[in-house]
Amino acid sequence: VNHGCEPNLVARFDHRRVFYCSTRRIARGEELLIDYHVRGEIDPIPCRCGAGSCRGFLNEPDPA
Repeated sequence: VNHGCEPNLVARFDHRRVFYCSTRRIARGEELLIDYHVRGEIDPIPCRCGAGSCRGFLNEPDPA
């Protein structure tokens, strides 16, 4: 599972387990993508996912 700004998976949490659930039908051979939502006081991490709506960085903007 790799990062993508237009993911085809979302993460669902159940106590100690993580489940990846599809947001749409996924074609055979298609890459599995999830938005990593990197947060914290770290330097920007460039994103190269190539999506039309790419943020340019894996990092989430800090909430105001």
